[in-house]
Amino acid sequence: MNNTINIVKHSGDVVPFDVIKLIDSLRRAKASEELIQQIVEEVKASLYDGMTTKQIYKMAFKMLKGKSSVSASRYKLKKALMELGPTGFPFEKFVGKILQEEGFETEVGVIVQGHCVSHEIDVAALKNDKHYMIECKYHSDKGRFCDVKIPLYIQSRFIDVEIQWKKQPGHDTKFHQGWVFTNTRFTTDAIQYAKCMGLGLTSWDYPKNNSLKYRIDRAGLHPLTSLTTLTKTEKSKLLERGIVLCKELHNTPTLLSQIGIDKIRHKKILEDSEALCKKKKKNNFKKNKMKTEEVKQQDSINFEPFYEALEDDPELLEEALEILLEMVNFEPSSIKKLALYIKEDSRNLYNEMVELYKSTQHKSNTPSCCGGH
Repeated sequence: MNNTINIVKHSGDVVPFDVIKLIDSLRRAKASEELIQQIVEEVKASLYDGMTTKQIYKMAFKMLKGKSSVSASRYKLKKALMELGPTGFPFEKFVGKILQEEGFETEVGVIVQGHCVSHEIDVAALKNDKHYMIECKYHSDKGRFCDVKIPLYIQSRFIDVEIQWKKQPGHDTKFHQGWVFTNTRFTTDAIQYAKCMGLGLTSWDYPKNNSLKYRIDRAGLHPLTSLTTLTKTEKSKLLERGIVLCKELHNTPTLLSQIGIDKIRHKKILEDSEALCKKKKKNNFKKNKMKTEEVKQQDSINFEPFYEALEDDPELLEEALEILLEMVNFEPSSIKKLALYIKEDSRNLYNEMVELYKSTQHKSNTPSCCGGH
């Protein structure tokens, strides 16, 4: 007997319900295992053929919000990015803030002279020898994808700007690149074209382990629209004032009074903001591995995402190595240097992976509350 229940995605595609995906999304929201089990049981009891993913999301979100407003805020991250509207400017500011956190000097909404014509650039970013021209594509509908026309258009603009940039003193040796950030997704042909042309792409879930959602979680830069303790009107007032991050709200609590929020609500709002500001815990061994500090001193590649992936799940070596390959794509001048460091430190790296794997195996032998690992 086939007990598979089919559900309908936002795109209209019909797929089998996958409880593992639901559990993973709840764990990313840092809900407790007990609460996850409750939500899963409730959803499974309510499932029927033709149920939409939107209905499942609403059910899970309602239960999360009733038990943990912070977990609910993390769970609604994708929706929160959609709420950075109605114009695209808050999303441009948001992307600028992420890049600032990653060490870039940024300008948002700047006019730049190209070789042929002038261009309005959403975000210009500069760090060491890297100079990026970034276009931000904001969509209020998660069903809207960026097709190949977007990178085609942005690449042609970038080529015009790059010619002019290289004429500036000291820029002839810099690595210039065009980028597109979107809060939704790219089509397959858009990704294929960007890879071929060397155009950078960042979407909700691309590239793997360095996507928008990954970078937000890593940096603790949740948009203020994530907060379930603010009303839609209150969020709009803050966005109109140029505030886009929970971190900004936490650092300037007087903003709450300025937009008319009663003081009795301040404590809970600020507590949730602080919780969402927390950065992803960094591993405690990266500084001594593969001569990372030496690499930093030479303005080369940052290996932190690689080691974070290993710490998150040491068995996923393939994914960790994919991160290194992505770094090579984004830092073409460092390919040879990267290869040499890996060769020189391969034995130490292998030993670290073995130890991490043994540690994971030991933990997996301990039964969990829900019968899983």
